[in-house]
Amino acid sequence: MNTFNLELVDITKILDEVKYTLESRLPDFISLEFQTNPNVQDCQVNTDLEQIKMIILELVENSKKSFHGMSSGKIIVEALKKEDNFLVFVKDNGSGISDEIKQKLFVEKIASNNGTGLGLFLCNKILQELNGELTFVDVDTPGSEFMISLPLINK
Repeated sequence: MNTFNLELVDITKILDEVKYTLESRLPDFISLEFQTNPNVQDCQVNTDLEQIKMIILELVENSKKSFHGMSSGKIIVEALKKEDNFLVFVKDNGSGISDEIKQKLFVEKIASNNGTGLGLFLCNKILQELNGELTFVDVDTPGSEFMISLPLINK
């Protein structure tokens, strides 16, 4: 079991810190868009700020890898409040995820040409320990979409 530095964190702080970190990490041919729903203002989660940032950054890094061999791409990080949860979606229009890999997401370590396969597996485990959830959103558009869900403290 991990030891986490739990604290009440303002959601906009999470997003601002992730955005600042990502500004220098993406090549010029990939555009990054943050979409923050106004309903997340003044919302807080009880979580480990560094772990949540790391998970969002890992999802964006995975999206970045999906543009291998492409001349352009777009990654969207969307944040909103739904019922009693804070949701972060990381979406891209990259090469997507094969049906074979989709079946194995979060269940086993999936090695790729660009990594060890530990990223999503560990992100899911950490989120579960933080009372959150990481899910793959199966969409009909090109690319992939993942959703992070954390319970809100103040609704």
